[in-house]
Parts: sequence; structure tokens; C-alpha cells
Amino acid sequence: MAAESGRDNTVKNLFNSRVLGIGLIGFCLAGLILIKDVTSYPRAALLVALFGPTGALWFTRLLCLMFNAFFLWVIWQDVKFDRRVVALVRRRHSTDTAIRRDE
Repeated sequence: MAAESGRDNTVKNLFNSRVLGIGLIGFCLAGLILIKDVTSYPRAALLVALFGPTGALWFTRLLCLMFNAFFLWVIWQDVKFDRRVVALVRRRHSTDTAIRRDE
């Protein structure tokens, strides 16, 4: 039973939005740093046809930056939500202990 609980916590932590966001931010930053030429990729043929080789490269970089901004926003929302939950639990706990002391 305890082994299953430990495994469940590991899986839950692995799919935590902060962990996923940090991993995806790292992936997008690696894409920003490592992508130098998009003309050799067959999937980028439409971008190269629309914007040219330099425009396609900058469009890809802009897309990576937008994903990074989105992932940072998701992490920030998760942190704000956790703070709200902790404050709510503290308030409820302080109210419960105050009522018990009065009795």
C-alpha cells in the first residue's frame, strides 16, 4: 500500500503544471538557441515560402518566445492558486481552533 502511494505521488509530481512548464520552457529555450536554419526542414516549407528564410527563422523564434511566455503565465497562475488555497486552509483552521477553545 505504501509503495503504491509513493508511486502515485511521484506521478502526480511529474504531471504538476510547474514541472511540466519548466520542462517545456527549457525545451523552447533549447529550440531558440539551437535552431539556426529552418530551410532544411520540410515542415517549414510553407513558412519559407511565405516569409523567406530569415522571416521563417524569426517566426519560429517568435513562436518559441510566445510559448515560453505562456508557460511562465501557467506557472504563475498555479503559484497564485496554491497561495489562495493555503490562505483558505489557514483561515478555516484558525476558525476551527477558535471555536474549539470557546467550548
